[in-house]
Amino acid sequence: MKTFLKTQIQLIAQQVLFTAILFFIHTSVIDNFLPKAILILPLYKIYCFHFIVTTTIIVFISYKHFKGDTAVFNLFILFTLVKMLLVIVFLLPVFLSDLKNKNYDVFNFFMPYFFYLAFEVLSITKLLQKQK
Repeated sequence: MKTFLKTQIQLIAQQVLFTAILFFIHTSVIDNFLPKAILILPLYKIYCFHFIVTTTIIVFISYKHFKGDTAVFNLFILFTLVKMLLVIVFLLPVFLSDLKNKNYDVFNFFMPYFFYLAFEVLSITKLLQKQK
């Protein structure tokens, strides 16, 4: 069990660092290139959403794999579908708003979405290779 906890702490520490770097770069780009853009969703909410969802998926999949479950890929696909539904719910205020240009909010959401998805896939792949 110590190995599992150590692995989880390392994964979460990596994700905190990843989030901090990505958030800083994203904030800098918006401040420098889009200073007058009107955004419905603040960046910190977007990053909190991604951090919580990605952490939950990684921890749960690594726990199931640690317990000996071999259907980790199926679990990953299921979590990805659930994540897509959560994305729609999270972006609902943007879609229902009266704002004419919603592109900024959608781009601000999906740019980190793909980075977090890549982080999630790489972390799970690394975890599965390491524990074989």
